[in-house]
Amino acid sequence: VTEIERRLHITLETVQERVVYLEQFNARWTRFQSRLDELQDWTQHSAPGLLEQVQAADLTPEERVKRSQVLQGQLAEKVAVLDVLSQEARGLVQDDADNVEAEQLRLEVERLRSSVLALNHAVDNQISSVGRDLVNWQEYKSGLQEIKPWVEQAEVKVTMGMPKPVSLQEAQQLLDSARDFEQQCEGQLTKLQGVAALGQQITCRTNAADEVDAVHSRWTAVHDQALQWGTRLEKLVGTWQEFDGQARGVDEWLQKGQRAIDETPVHINTTSVSKLEKEMARLKVGNISRHSSRC
Repeated sequence: VTEIERRLHITLETVQERVVYLEQFNARWTRFQSRLDELQDWTQHSAPGLLEQVQAADLTPEERVKRSQVLQGQLAEKVAVLDVLSQEARGLVQDDADNVEAEQLRLEVERLRSSVLALNHAVDNQISSVGRDLVNWQEYKSGLQEIKPWVEQAEVKVTMGMPKPVSLQEAQQLLDSARDFEQQCEGQLTKLQGVAALGQQITCRTNAADEVDAVHSRWTAVHDQALQWGTRLEKLVGTWQEFDGQARGVDEWLQKGQRAIDETPVHINTTSVSKLEKEMARLKVGNISRHSSRC
């Protein structure tokens, strides 16, 4: 009886230990299954939606970068959870090597790891693309902000109009200024083309094309006016120079004529002078005779 009681006691202790172990194993299994289901749900449903939001067309590059970084942070957390699940799966399999379900869960964890890593790779590529977009976007905005003030000042200059020159020298100065204005326009066009190229390199949807078109239209109006000013002033200067040349020719002709007149000698007829002297002598003698007779 004593031996039976001893064996019974041992058996009860063994059963009790096994029950405790099974309860603990079941708790571990339940926690593992719950966390695995949660991670699978996030991978299959939440993560694709978040990635789709990152790729939304109405986001600015800055917002896209922020959302990509948030998704990357969540992925890092899920990868850490996945590492823990992998360790737990190995532990469950070791503790119950004959449990087919445990082995299936271990394989499920590995498949889930592949899915998470693929998603993480896609997010890394997205962040890399978004990072390039952000750099191009910032350079685009900076370049456009340099061009807009010049266009605004040029529009004011065009509105004020071209002053009327009062001398050939002033007309020439205005022509030089107009040509310089044309060169400035060409320089700004080069900058605008560079900005447009940056906008085209941005993979996400932006209003860059519309902004560039609007600024280019304003630039065209200014450039056309600059060309008109240059053409008009060039014609005016040419006509003025031609007129001044003709005026100098007339002045030189008049001066040459005056010099010819001044240099021409005056010739007096000596015969006429002799006759005048004789006539004056005769009149003088006649006058004396009449005076003597009166006396």
